Amino acid sequence: MKITRALAALGLTVAACVLPSQAASADPITECAGNPPGESLLEPYPDDPRWFIHCDGRRAYVKECPAGLVWSAVPQRCEWPENAGVQLPVDYALTAGTARLDGASRTVRNLSATLDPGLKGEKITFTTADGTVLCTAITHTVQGDNAKGPSMAKCDSRPGLLLPVDALLRGYRANYAGNTVSDVPLAEPGSAIGAVRLL
Repeated sequence: MKITRALAALGLTVAACVLPSQAASADPITECAGNPPGESLLEPYPDDPRWFIHCDGRRAYVKECPAGLVWSAVPQRCEWPENAGVQLPVDYALTAGTARLDGASRTVRNLSATLDPGLKGEKITFTTADGTVLCTAITHTVQGDNAKGPSMAKCDSRPGLLLPVDALLRGYRANYAGNTVSDVPLAEPGSAIGAVRLL
């Protein structure tokens, strides 16, 4: 115990886990139905692995694991996500570049979107400002297989678009449907607006 306190004073921990008694606590939210008075029970929080429920007798407390850690039902403590078999949602920025309208072929060229940090293999749908689909593309990492850098998707519309030129020049939208694995959202849906200029 003295070693743990000494390491804590230096800002160090013995292991990458936090016991429930060390997690941040919130106000009690409800009663723990069926939990006997005086007994403690730990349950996963239903919608977010960064939280868990601590039943102290019949009182339920929602507690948050420290930053970067998630609740692990076995061994009933906060752990690194990879040790708990959990993947956390990804915060990302989606941006759209400037595309070019080739008036002769009536093609919108160089529709592009960037996801940062990079999410490789994600589908981006490019539409006009009013929602007409122009093309779809899959993201790839910009710097080889470096998953920590941005990823990009690019495509051209099909030639011979029958839409009015002024409608095409209003810009385009890059739409990302998000990413879900086993009903857990890893990246929320998003969209970005890009400009279209005449070639």
